[in-house]
Amino acid sequence: MIQRKDLPLYTELVRNLTNCKTDVRNELDKIASWFKRTNNKSINDFTIQLPIDSTLTTIKRIYKDYSNLNLTTNIKSDKKIEGEFFQHFCYIFQNLIHNVLEHANLASTDLKILVEVEEREDKLMISIENNFSNDINISELNDKISNIITALDKEKNSDLIRNESGTGYIKINKTLYHDLRRIL
Repeated sequence: MIQRKDLPLYTELVRNLTNCKTDVRNELDKIASWFKRTNNKSINDFTIQLPIDSTLTTIKRIYKDYSNLNLTTNIKSDKKIEGEFFQHFCYIFQNLIHNVLEHANLASTDLKILVEVEEREDKLMISIENNFSNDINISELNDKISNIITALDKEKNSDLIRNESGTGYIKINKTLYHDLRRIL
């Protein structure tokens, strides 16, 4: 039971709860707007060189030890790609190049990365090659690759995608077969 002496406190509590409810609703509306897609393209049609260059710039900013990283490109395609695919191609290249940085065990001055893109039968074939430290155990590396291939063959690898280690190829696979196909 509320007594007359408690009424001002009760009124203030109700006012604060109402304000809080409004603030929470406004914040949730802001967050929800992040996920709304618009039909406006923020990027015009692009060639595959643009997400490669963008990724390299991002990698150099994130990994200060690789701020002088260079890569060689061999692009055999002048295909224009719709702007809405840009972020997905950046994500693919970021995962591939991060994989190189993570597993090559070389300083950026010693690291050599070749990115090749070729168009075959209206498909883009992306290949990334790099050198790596002589200290790497090739047998262990091949075992890891076999495990990744097995995981890629499994239909339900969404739990693996949430992990941060050893899942770059699985995330790329998801991007290719789910995110890009959903847009097409």
